[in-house]
Amino acid sequence: MAIRTRRGAGRPTKEGAAEIADRVLDGAKRTFCRQGISGALMDEIAIEAGVTKHTIYRRYPRKTALLEAVVERELVRFTQWMEAPARQESDPLDMLKHAASRFADYGARPENVTFTFFLLAESAFCPEMFERFLRWEKLAVRPLLEKIIIAQAAGRLLPGDPRDICDILRGLIDGFSHSLRRPGSQDGANAWKEQFEARWAIFLRALGRAESLSLDRTRRDAMPIGTAA
Repeated sequence: MAIRTRRGAGRPTKEGAAEIADRVLDGAKRTFCRQGISGALMDEIAIEAGVTKHTIYRRYPRKTALLEAVVERELVRFTQWMEAPARQESDPLDMLKHAASRFADYGARPENVTFTFFLLAESAFCPEMFERFLRWEKLAVRPLLEKIIIAQAAGRLLPGDPRDICDILRGLIDGFSHSLRRPGSQDGANAWKEQFEARWAIFLRALGRAESLSLDRTRRDAMPIGTAA
């Protein structure tokens, strides 16, 4: 009869280890946002995550390694969010609009706004952190940049450096995201759609071909009030 080897006492299953890893990263993210990197103590992160400090150090020997892991997980989540399929979009400009709306939606969520502000604040005082932030930002905007290049190749956007065009679109999106965080701003799906549609129209007026403007206006006029783009 075969002898079944039992898992050592106290060793978590694969699923349990993944759950612990998420708790550690969640606790670290909340603590970093609240205290900053220098003010975040491993003891505090451990309490926030509900694990021992030894559990954290076994995975991440330094706070910088822990921060890298937090950001890498956020980038994976963001990439998965951006890769959600469009609604049978075939026109390159529609694909770009879909990606831009997903980008704006993700960035406007309170927990993501807080984390982004934390990274920006830390980058202002730490050159090494600033270099990391630029690398992370480059990865985050890649989906928009790729679709801008496709739209230009199809003649749906004006020619020009796609990185500059991406910066313009990002500026409009970031302004939209921040406006939803202002005191007294409207909440709800309709307010979100109206804010995005207004900024998308500005983007098209500045960088869209004339036929793109006409087509987008026709589509918006044909949409029932309150319908998502």
